[in-house]
Amino acid sequence: MSPAITRALTALLGAVVVAPTLATAQIVTKDPGLKTFAPLVLPPPGPPPTGVAIDASQTWGKQAKVLWSAAPNATSYEVRRYLISDPNCCAANSGPLANTTTSWVDNGLTKYGNYMWTVYVTYGNGSVGSAGMGLTAGVRNPGPVTVISTRAGAVKLSWDNNINMTSGAMVYGPGMGANGRMTTSGYIETGGLDPGTYTWTLASVYTNGLGVLSPPSDYTKATYTVNYGNGRFRIALEGFKAVSTTAEDPFRNDGRGDEIFIATQVNYYWPYSELASLRMARTPTFGDVNNFPARVRAGSASASGGILPNDQYPPPVQSVTQLQTPTVNNLPYLLWEGELNEIKGVVFVSPSIWESDLGDQLFGYYAMYQTTAAANLPYRNDFRPWVPSSQNTSPPLDTWNPQRCPTQLGDRAQKVSTQFVPPINGWLDEPIDMNQDHTYCPTFVPINYYVARSMTSVNPAMVVEMPFVNPQTGWKYILYVRVERVR
Repeated sequence: MSPAITRALTALLGAVVVAPTLATAQIVTKDPGLKTFAPLVLPPPGPPPTGVAIDASQTWGKQAKVLWSAAPNATSYEVRRYLISDPNCCAANSGPLANTTTSWVDNGLTKYGNYMWTVYVTYGNGSVGSAGMGLTAGVRNPGPVTVISTRAGAVKLSWDNNINMTSGAMVYGPGMGANGRMTTSGYIETGGLDPGTYTWTLASVYTNGLGVLSPPSDYTKATYTVNYGNGRFRIALEGFKAVSTTAEDPFRNDGRGDEIFIATQVNYYWPYSELASLRMARTPTFGDVNNFPARVRAGSASASGGILPNDQYPPPVQSVTQLQTPTVNNLPYLLWEGELNEIKGVVFVSPSIWESDLGDQLFGYYAMYQTTAAANLPYRNDFRPWVPSSQNTSPPLDTWNPQRCPTQLGDRAQKVSTQFVPPINGWLDEPIDMNQDHTYCPTFVPINYYVARSMTSVNPAMVVEMPFVNPQTGWKYILYVRVERVR
């Protein structure tokens, strides 16, 4: 500002000119009711400091060390810093430094970018000199981050790992645990992700035990949408057909022909080897309803029912549009409804058809055994051939594959024997395909996403046969099972 302008402003405002200083202009007052700014009088320029530089050995992460040479007749120094790309972001200063000082450590560079440091030297005559030094510095977090899908529900994050003075990165987000995961390799993988959009944040970890230096707001972010096959499915007992009925005493008091019920063990595993739910689903008894009002009439042995060979209940439908909604008190009978996807979820269905002879001691034992032993059934998503999976086959196994008493299932497939359950009055409810040695091996069907998808790819529902076979006498019944996609 020229002397003429200074004199004019002084006369106009009646202000007292403040002595030269590096500080902001002081507020002066002529009238108590009026506040004005005194004109800023800059100190006369002096020689700039020499040797202004950055000590590379002491500059890393959020720290930079500024150097300069001692100036003759200096009374003090001051260092000011700002971010060139955003001067309003990260300005700071050292405050007055003694005249013997020749360095200052700036320890506040939490944001990565291009910084300018200016060293001011004040001389004994009041003059001030300055010189600056620019540098790209500050905490650099990993980036840019590339995210790719490696398989269904699994992704790989990778980034430039060549960051000075860092020993790796902390990654926070899905699959990384509550406290994040550390990696030194420049990439990290995670899996088991449900379909959806996910965000991870990454922060550099600096050497010498300094840890993460940047605030969370400056972490590198990476977003990716995981998308793979999934759906909601329903499994139901659609009906049954008698092929050759069991021997029946005409003087028996349980009704004409056969009377049967269907018991099904349903084990649901989600997400991996976790047994999420299990139940023993028992239908009503079907057959002759005479004197048995709780039964459901089925069969042609009499006007009140009773199952004979070739009887089918309920009558078959001609198209999927005629399928009835499953219930829990008749056929079709609802066994399970829930989510399955490419990497998680499997339903083990183990149905059995029982001849009802009014003595349920064996069924109670069977139900207790099945439920107690269910946790012993090993399950992994790649457990072949019980759970088809794209993890180990291409294309994935996707066939309906009933297994009778599979030995691979260990304790879960032990035979259930009537010898442990004494009959009362000589009659017991028994599985219709019980062996001649009075033992019974359950049949299992694993249904995962691939099986369910293949069965519903053309129509929303598919009904399949499950014959119940006695090696000595041949088929006795066929059970029909429906797999349906509801979403």
